[in-house]
Amino acid sequence: QALDAGFKVADAWRLLEAVRAESDIPVFVMSYASLVVTPGVEKFVRRAKAAGASGLIIPDLVHGSDEGLFAAAAEAGCPAVPVVVPWVSDERLDEILTEPIDWIYVALRSGITGTYTEFGVEQEEFLAKFRQMCNAPRVMAGFGIQDAAQVSAVVEMADAAIVGSALVRAIDEAWTEGGGDSAVVGEVVRVMVEKLRGN
Repeated sequence: QALDAGFKVADAWRLLEAVRAESDIPVFVMSYASLVVTPGVEKFVRRAKAAGASGLIIPDLVHGSDEGLFAAAAEAGCPAVPVVVPWVSDERLDEILTEPIDWIYVALRSGITGTYTEFGVEQEEFLAKFRQMCNAPRVMAGFGIQDAAQVSAVVEMADAAIVGSALVRAIDEAWTEGGGDSAVVGEVVRVMVEKLRGN
């Protein structure tokens, strides 16, 4: 939808800069590898940092096969966040954690984004590993998080719950039903965030 509306990468940077002018809440930029590699990894990282990004989440540039992303991001002070899944091997997880990282993103299941995620024993046991580590990175966890019960379950074990597709759907519906009124969208998002927090 964003592409159909003519939204470009440059627009995303301007949006981030506008957010940064109003808030100091950390903002992590999530993207596909093509948008990082096409302009050049170092150039992309520098632009993200200049716009005010707190970090980068590029799931298809995996640690160890990342086209230099993790090194460039660390040097720029805009760290890349590795993405792992609960069934990652202990050896692979240890390999990732040998590097100094501030955050790690746990994708709680496989499949397509936007469908509901059941939070069960496998996810709980995996997230518990980080609580048992010394100097463990902070954990953000998500993928299919849509309601307050899920958020509550996640933040018992992680430092942040990631809500993506559900928020995008809410914005899209509010924009359509509100006739393109940004104030309507803002209120819908505010109410949704309050509900996700359990308020």
